[in-house]
Amino acid sequence: MYIRKVVEHEIPRVMEIIDQAKIMMGKVSNQWQNGYPNADTIASDIKKGVGYVLVDDKEYVLGYAAIIEGPDPWYAEIEGEWLTDGSYHVIHRIAVDEAYRGKGLAHYFFEFARGMNDVLRVDTHSANLPMQRCIQKENFKYCGIVYVNEHQPRYAYEWKKEGNLHEDQ
Repeated sequence: MYIRKVVEHEIPRVMEIIDQAKIMMGKVSNQWQNGYPNADTIASDIKKGVGYVLVDDKEYVLGYAAIIEGPDPWYAEIEGEWLTDGSYHVIHRIAVDEAYRGKGLAHYFFEFARGMNDVLRVDTHSANLPMQRCIQKENFKYCGIVYVNEHQPRYAYEWKKEGNLHEDQ
């Protein structure tokens, strides 16, 4: 398995995975329940060069994530405090095929993003316990609450590379 940039003809497969995630999340929260993300979101990610897929050795898409260089406007204000003040990348829209959930595939996206920056940020809904466990397993620290999409609260986390002594990089 490896990660590469998503291409346009893969949007239907990515949406299949995202639609699976929407069903799962709809059982516990309102996250991803109002038409977002959609195919236009993924097409925009492709244009911006921030959309990535996890594929197996036969190029079958197993997961999707957007990995975006900050600053993220949603993260400008936080009820709490970020660990760092400098540059960072954000992981958004992470989803894994339901047949592969619970097998640690999200780790590939986090590891890939760690190669882009020594500081990563991510947010999730308070009711999205599987994602919270995943984020914590990846050694992210809870930093507080940010507000996204029309003031919806999200738990905000940050990961900082160990040994990174530059708090204000």
